[in-house]
Amino acid sequence: MAIEGRQADDQAQPVAFDGCAGWLHPADGRTAVLLISPWGFEALCLRRSWRMLADALAAAGYPTLRFDYPGTGDSLGEASDLPSLEALQAATIRAAELLKTRTHARRLVLIGQGLGASLAGLLAEELGAGGIALLAPVVRGRDYLRELSVWGMTVAETMQLETEAGQGGAVAGFELPEGLRADLAAFDLTAAAPPVPAALIVGRSRVAELKLGERLRELGCAVSEIPYAGYEAAVTNPTAGRPPRETLQAVVQWVGQTAPAEVVAHRRSAHGAAVLEAPDFVETAVRFGPEGHLCGVLCEPRSARRGATVLLLSAGGDPHIGWARGAVEAARDLARDGIASLRMDSTDVGDSAGPLSGAPIRLYDDRHIEDAQLGFDWLLARGFGPVLPVGRCSGAFAAFNAAARDPRICDIILVNQLRYIWERDGNYERASEKVGHYRKQAKHPGKLFVRWVRGEIDLDVVLAKLGPAALELARATLKGQARAQRKQIRDTFGGLQRRGARINLLISRDREAHEVFRQFFGDEGARLRRYGDLRLTFLEDADHALTPKPARMALLDVVREMALTSPAPSAAAVAAEPAPAEREEFALGPAGGLLPT
Repeated sequence: MAIEGRQADDQAQPVAFDGCAGWLHPADGRTAVLLISPWGFEALCLRRSWRMLADALAAAGYPTLRFDYPGTGDSLGEASDLPSLEALQAATIRAAELLKTRTHARRLVLIGQGLGASLAGLLAEELGAGGIALLAPVVRGRDYLRELSVWGMTVAETMQLETEAGQGGAVAGFELPEGLRADLAAFDLTAAAPPVPAALIVGRSRVAELKLGERLRELGCAVSEIPYAGYEAAVTNPTAGRPPRETLQAVVQWVGQTAPAEVVAHRRSAHGAAVLEAPDFVETAVRFGPEGHLCGVLCEPRSARRGATVLLLSAGGDPHIGWARGAVEAARDLARDGIASLRMDSTDVGDSAGPLSGAPIRLYDDRHIEDAQLGFDWLLARGFGPVLPVGRCSGAFAAFNAAARDPRICDIILVNQLRYIWERDGNYERASEKVGHYRKQAKHPGKLFVRWVRGEIDLDVVLAKLGPAALELARATLKGQARAQRKQIRDTFGGLQRRGARINLLISRDREAHEVFRQFFGDEGARLRRYGDLRLTFLEDADHALTPKPARMALLDVVREMALTSPAPSAAAVAAEPAPAEREEFALGPAGGLLPT
């Protein structure tokens, strides 16, 4: 089945069970598919790909459920609370039960990646699976722990973090609980593999994967093996990573050959809202925007609501749970202080709809500015004003430009902003082209500047790699053009100031955003002093993504203070609310959806 070019299914429905959050992609087949996620950073990188795979399976007639383990993603709890591998198995069993109950499927196929592939293998017999697809499976736990250690140290080094940030199985702020580490140290899927009718191993040329295939054949399983095309590109990071389109296509094809969907006409019935309740907050997964193409989670305090509602925007390609699960952490901490929030995915990010292809995410794009405005409108229309947009990186870009366009936006918080002005054709991927190509372009700095303005390249990275001579040539020519950019940016800040908007800028000192900031406002922001109610905070020992927890807590303090001192909505904001009919269309999104009975 071809995946590229097909639009994502907008009808995936949020579900909640036993404190776990998930998305059910409905279809009319009698064979259902359960997607079992990898762990931590790998899951963050693949959330967009997982949504694409679920959409493709549903389009082929397979009702498909993907979910977050307890203490991960949008589910309740903390990862540190997970006592063992058994807890993940229990959650997976409950997810399978929910899937079969909601869809009345007669057959079940399990698809897992990484640690999720291990769970698929362990539970295949108990769940009566007709087939299992194991993508980059964790076969030997000790090998996996070593790999996590190397991965964590590599990420820490790349992001210029303290080496401790990559120790103990932590990768980009996602830590492996001690109980789970202990279980994995003794884990061997080859020894534990149960008999199953059919299996697909999507491997990375590991000896352990080959031995697993041999063992499954000994047990009478029909085993297919293919290489995992695009694995490294998929798990680089959520922003730069490319969905492994070829592999996703192969998996859908294998499912079709192994367990036909057997699509039949069903009457579908609605289910309740996907709500997760905790002592301090209540969370509801929602859809909004045209045809409900945007997804997010509304977090409301159980206590009396205070201050502004915080709109947490996507940063790069990070799903709405946030880098190091920071957005979930922030939303729930704010709720404990009476502050509501909506954490949302922009178009083609995380759970929100986008094309089913292997293309990278377009970051600095007008549609992400429009998405921010849609989130703002959705909250205002439901009485959650005033609204405080908060964005990091491209999320800051969206918040800044949305505020410039919409006079109802009175307050914004901008974190590590790399681009200020919108131009067409922004594309992260082109920032990683070969240095030699840029050396040639350095002979024409005007063209290089245009590409930077469009968001096609990360100029800081490029100039650093060009060498002293080329660097001086580029700087000399770009100086005049940068002056025009500075004027445009300052004019925008000036317009916000005249409107009385409050702006909070947070910047990781001596990192990428600080260098961009220096170009326009000076090292310590001396050129910003003319702009009224503008606050500037430098974050010490923080990377661009705010991986260290102290950096995220510093941001949270700023958000809390600004939300609690936010002015009441203006008359213009109240007057601009959508009509009641518009409000009802996506009040909480299709929270349970129409599913087979």
